[in-house]
Amino acid sequence: MIDTNTFLSIGFAIVANFTNQVPIPRDSVPQTTNDLRSYIVGSPYRPVFLSLVDKRGAHFSIRDGAVESYESPRSYFQSRGNLDLARYMGNPRLDSNAVATLAAKTIERLAKGSNPLANVTPLVRRAKGKVAGKEIPFYRFTWRLPSDISTYGYAAQLEIDARSGEVTSLDLYDPAFFDAASAKYVSDTVYRPEPKPKVQVPLPSRDRFRIPTTNEVRAGIASWLTLCTKLNLNPGSDTEVSRVDWDRSYVYTNLSISSTKPVCQIHLKNGTRFECVDSVAVSHFCDDACFIDFWDDRPSDEWRRFDGKVARKWQDLAKELERRLTKQLALPEKLISSFPPAVSLAGADYGAQGLARCVVRWHVQSEDARLVGSGIEPRGALAAEFDLQSGAVKWIGFYDPALIATLTQTLSAPP
Repeated sequence: MIDTNTFLSIGFAIVANFTNQVPIPRDSVPQTTNDLRSYIVGSPYRPVFLSLVDKRGAHFSIRDGAVESYESPRSYFQSRGNLDLARYMGNPRLDSNAVATLAAKTIERLAKGSNPLANVTPLVRRAKGKVAGKEIPFYRFTWRLPSDISTYGYAAQLEIDARSGEVTSLDLYDPAFFDAASAKYVSDTVYRPEPKPKVQVPLPSRDRFRIPTTNEVRAGIASWLTLCTKLNLNPGSDTEVSRVDWDRSYVYTNLSISSTKPVCQIHLKNGTRFECVDSVAVSHFCDDACFIDFWDDRPSDEWRRFDGKVARKWQDLAKELERRLTKQLALPEKLISSFPPAVSLAGADYGAQGLARCVVRWHVQSEDARLVGSGIEPRGALAAEFDLQSGAVKWIGFYDPALIATLTQTLSAPP
């Protein structure tokens, strides 16, 4: 059992210490429960865990005696597509060198012992282009270690607003950033373990999100298999509940898919995955999909497995998929035709050096207009990765609310 009041008090102290080391907006720092919009104490698989959401939008996650992640409502890269670009425009106070120095010093201060990232060159991204002649001066730094096998895919990530020098988001997943002494004190002070259940469920990788129930997974698999059958997708060999990778499956909020219901992402042990909204499958990813996860950071030698002869035109494959969407899934032909397909930035150089994969997005004109000059590619109404040699669909995702509503009617019943 957790002593909630004591844990919250310790949590506020950990956050205060964190904000003394990291330049973040002072008006985003909760000091008492009166400042909180919500909080989560513990999880089924990590009882000494604390999540604090400030009324002004800041979010702190605490584990192992330290802040694991921080997100400001002013974050550009964590905006999840709800962009009011005017909020992010302005003249930078720090140049790129000063921002890089600030990022490195912040990471160094937060390491509890030796800094494992001291000699690691981070991947640097920034918002591209200008809007109304003004820059969007936000930078994101990602540090990865050769030995990093974390599900999150990196050891640390940090975002800086160069207009103010403030850190607007931060993730620390390497153990070097956790505080063993503080974690022991917290555990000894606030936690009294309950008797272990007889049946042990595998430890989930993403402890900030709940694990789906068996019934949710069973219903999701039924809908997913129906989707695969109707669209001639390859579900792979793992199609039973017994083959679910529980460590990587979770329920979370994804506003680009649904603003009203949580999204359930289910991973199979062979690497296939899919997502559901209210037990209705809205995406499918084959285990050999190319343009997923951190595809743009893939080493050059790993791209060779996606080589092939470009034997099919993406335009023909897109039309073929549209036909299956209207005939097999009963998606309105008028609705589909309102979204023009185009090759995505992902895989736009298909055919170069043998690459036989590309992504096609069916674009929403209003979304395109809103994101012009932002450096962010519109997600579109739906998107799919094609193998241009075999013609197979390697992944597909539905994002338009009207398309998802029709899917709900078609896929809600088991096949």
